[in-house]
Parts: sequence; C-alpha cells; structure tokens
Amino acid sequence: MEIKSILQLLASDDELSRLKGIEEVQREPKETFVEVLVDLLQHDPSQIVREAALETLKCYPTSFLVPRLIPLLESDDVFVRNAAVTVLSAHFEAPLKELARLVNHPNKHVRKLALDALFQTRNPLAVDIIARGLQDPDVNNVIAAVEYLGKMEGFRFADAINDILERAEDPFLMCTCLEALARIGNRNSTAVVQRKFADPRDINCFVLFSYLRFLSEKGDLSFLPQIEAIFEGQGNIAGKELIDVLKGLISRHRKDFSDEDVQRVKTLLKKLLVSALPSSNRYELLVLLAEIGGEDVEKLLLAHLSHPNFFAKLGAIEGLAKLRTPEGIEKLREFAVREESRELREIAAEILRDLEAPLPAGGN
Repeated sequence: MEIKSILQLLASDDELSRLKGIEEVQREPKETFVEVLVDLLQHDPSQIVREAALETLKCYPTSFLVPRLIPLLESDDVFVRNAAVTVLSAHFEAPLKELARLVNHPNKHVRKLALDALFQTRNPLAVDIIARGLQDPDVNNVIAAVEYLGKMEGFRFADAINDILERAEDPFLMCTCLEALARIGNRNSTAVVQRKFADPRDINCFVLFSYLRFLSEKGDLSFLPQIEAIFEGQGNIAGKELIDVLKGLISRHRKDFSDEDVQRVKTLLKKLLVSALPSSNRYELLVLLAEIGGEDVEKLLLAHLSHPNFFAKLGAIEGLAKLRTPEGIEKLREFAVREESRELREIAAEILRDLEAPLPAGGN
C-alpha cells in the first residue's frame, strides 16, 4: 500500500481504519510513520490503538526512535511514560547514551524511568550506568538502583550497597539491600549485616524476611545465636524462612560444624519439626536432619516411617537412604513390603535398588 494511503488510514476517525493502518506499517516500518505512531501513542482516544502503536514502535530501527521517545519520559501520562520505557528497553544498546544522560535529570521521576529502562534492556553495559543511581538524592531511586544491580549481578557494587545498608534507616531500603546482597554480597556484607542487626529482637517484622533471605544465601555459623533468638521470638511466623536458613547453613558449612554446632542446629530442626508447619516442610526437615546424621536422627527417622502423614514418611525414607545404616536399610526393606501406600512402597523399592539393597523374596 502507498505511504499516502497508509497515512490516510492512520488519520481516520474510525478506530478499525487506524488499526488497519498500523497493521500496514508493521509490514514495512518507515521513518515517515514514526511521528504519527508516537502521536497515536500519546493522544489516541482508543486504548487498543495506543497499544498497537506501542507494539509497532518496538519493531522499528532504533535510529528512528531514540530521539523521539526520550522526551516522552517526561510526559504527564503514566501510559505514555511506561510505553517509552518499554520501547526503549526493547533495544539492547542504542538508548544507553541518552538514558545515561537522564540518570542525572533534575526530575526524580524521569531519573527513575531512566533506571527502569536501563534495567529492562538487560544489557550488561547498563550496570555501570544504573550504579550512578546509588548516589541519587531520592531514596526511591536508590532503592531501584540497588534492586536492579542485585538482579543484574553487579558484584562490583556490593561494597557500595554494603555502605548504603549500614547507613539506611528506611525499612524498604534495608529490605532491598538485603535482597540484593543475598545475590551479590561479599565477605564484608556478612560483617555489615552482623553489625546492623546485632540484636534480632529489634528487627522490624517487615525487614525480618529479607534478613532471613540474606542468611539463607550468605549466613555462616557466626549467625547461629541470631537464628536461635529469631526462632524463640518469631519462629511462629517465619518457620519456612528459618528452614531455608538452616538448609543454606548445612549445605555451605556442614564440614565446619563443631559438636556444639551440630547439637544446636539439630535442636532447632527438631523444634521446627513439631511446630505448625505444612506437611511438605516436615519432609524437608527430616531430610535436613539426615544431612547432619547421628543415632538420635536415625531413631527419629525410623519413628516417622509409621507417621500418618505421607510427606513425613517420604522424608523418613529419603533420610534413611542418606544415612545408609544397616538397621535403616533393613527397616526400608520391611517398609517397601508392608506399607499401605503403593506410591510410597514404590519409592522405597526404587531407593533400595539405588542402594543395591534388594527386597526380601516376594517383595514388590
């Protein structure tokens, strides 16, 4: 279709005609149509037409778009601002220079949109530009920069985020720093978190879950007193998160456990085991206990083979398989023959085959 005919469709009072014109533009995007599409994006009374214009602009060569879209970040229309971010971020590298300039814009909202667009490009080159947001005078923009650096694996900026966390008073900022450092934190991060939250009884409930997320990824044995204190004070609301913390501690530091550490962690796991947790967490706890081992753990697992809950039995089966004791294997053989649940019998039989411990004659 000729350019003139397409322009006539785009200028029509009829919604379907404008959509038909946009469809024609999609077949062969030309610079001629950019201004019209941007105008439709900003001013068309039909939301369907505005969204069609947005999708079409995403397909355009970047040289046509960047200079025309950057000013839209200052629009009073939320849809237009977000549309500009969406289109700019669809282009990997072209908008970086302009967005870098906008990170220093006098308007805090424009700075935030620039950070959003930089993040959405998923371009590693954007990380250094986003990091400028750590110095932003507006706390919401600092929060955005910290979040995006965590998600984009900006490891080089861990110490800068450590410093922000140490000075932070805003609970949202604290949470975001903890979540980011759970991904990209370093050794200094654990020291900062220890100082910042020296007494876990003082941790805001809102911040607590992010704190525990950090511990699940970066915590070490020096945090055991804090973990115990949280369990005693807030274990009823953070049971699943405490399980994740203990799982991380066991997977990363089991070889460093002293005899005292073993007993302290076992005590926590056993207390959680008798708390009001979902069945799947009971399974998880039994397997974690098996990672630590010991005669007391074996007895606990054997007792759970006759537990009425499916997941408790499953945890006991897998836990005994980890321990591989003669008594545990013998009890698994008996379980694989006598258990009422066919599914659990089959799981036990498969585990025994993996352990090269055959069933008794006549077993399934």
